[in-house]
Amino acid sequence: MKLIVIRHGATEAGAKGIILSRIDGRLSEQGMQQAQELATRLSKEPIDVIYSSPLKRAVETARPLAKILNKPIKKDSRLLEVNMGSFSGESLDSTVEAFGLPCIPLMDSYRFDITPFGGESDKQVKQRVQSFLDEVARGKNKTMAVFTHDGTLHWFYLLCAGQKVKGKPNA
Repeated sequence: MKLIVIRHGATEAGAKGIILSRIDGRLSEQGMQQAQELATRLSKEPIDVIYSSPLKRAVETARPLAKILNKPIKKDSRLLEVNMGSFSGESLDSTVEAFGLPCIPLMDSYRFDITPFGGESDKQVKQRVQSFLDEVARGKNKTMAVFTHDGTLHWFYLLCAGQKVKGKPNA
């Protein structure tokens, strides 16, 4: 099995510093361009299956590749972004105001079994990503493109490679 795990393209909300979490935001023009460029690059890969989070920004990133390869997009809720609870829709600065830390370091500090801000615990995210991996591992000789989100991508790297993502762009 070969997994190609992709974070969705840039969004308008992301450019404004808004925490989307489970809010169903769309790609920006830049994000649409990124999706098209990615599709052109990945069209050379022997991709058998395309999976995506059901959120629009992930599906919109997957769509150009699906069109080129003439493959359906299989939407899977286990690929959703981490539920940030009450911080969904808020600015990244809101976590600084409330807790004195920016959002990402704040969430990294919660890497244990609690549900911060009424959202989803790290353990819950890990379990759903592991469940997805266990299921797709049955396709031993398949190459799969998986379109997901930053928080979920974190767990793909930890579970598959045993390390954190380093130096990734924010789109």
